[in-house]
Amino acid sequence: MDRRGDPLLPEDALASHPAPGAAPTRQYFRNLERLSANFALAGDVSMLFLGGDLKRKESLSGRLGDVMSQLYLAACVLKRWRDDGCQASDLPFVEWAVQDAQSRAQDAMYGLLRNFPVRPAAWLLRLLTFPWGRRFAAPNDQLGHRVARLMMEDSPARDRLTAGMFIWKDESDPVGRLEVALGLVQAAEQVEAKLRAASKGVPVTEHTPEARIAAAVRSGVISAREGETLTRYYALRRACIMVDDFPRDVGRHVEALPAQPAVLEPVMARKTA
Repeated sequence: MDRRGDPLLPEDALASHPAPGAAPTRQYFRNLERLSANFALAGDVSMLFLGGDLKRKESLSGRLGDVMSQLYLAACVLKRWRDDGCQASDLPFVEWAVQDAQSRAQDAMYGLLRNFPVRPAAWLLRLLTFPWGRRFAAPNDQLGHRVARLMMEDSPARDRLTAGMFIWKDESDPVGRLEVALGLVQAAEQVEAKLRAASKGVPVTEHTPEARIAAAVRSGVISAREGETLTRYYALRRACIMVDDFPRDVGRHVEALPAQPAVLEPVMARKTA
């Protein structure tokens, strides 16, 4: 256990293998090694056949830059995970980020091969770099749901993800409002579960969230404190998602302002004379 009470991976997972990284990420290191070799080979072949023209062919050089940047990002993710002590609860973040970087690097390489002007060299490079075709898939929805769930929970994993960031937990600040709302998600979901269990088979008579909460408090399904928590959560959630909500008269006050004096008209008149 680490100082936050988060489970660590077994120490022998790191000590019994000479390859860098713990067992869950060792394959990612191998994939990055393979992609790095592909990138080096593609760069050498591009310089061999294009020379100085590679700089002028910005689409091709840009794709090489995309491969390098994705490899760098993936390496940073793996290093950060190891520096944090290989926390088991952080693995969904690591897996999603590295799989996304691998997939983007692979797409950039395929874009380079598809548009390489020297076609025989492109075919040979394709055979050497991806002999079995596309191997790296983008993160699936199941992994994305795990990441989303971790980001919605007030947990040590989420604290490590936002370490070093200044977050003002105030409802008047847009980011702070979101942080306060996220802090209420777990408690609000428990209250909502009570409401759903109590409403099974019962005809709906209240058609607004506020009315349903008030009716549940009166009937004793939830306590007054739980009702206040759910009401506050609903209000914060709505405030967070209404980012493009503007009053109907927005901008109309500008039309009502008096016309500004045309300061430049005399100057323009002299220029045209």
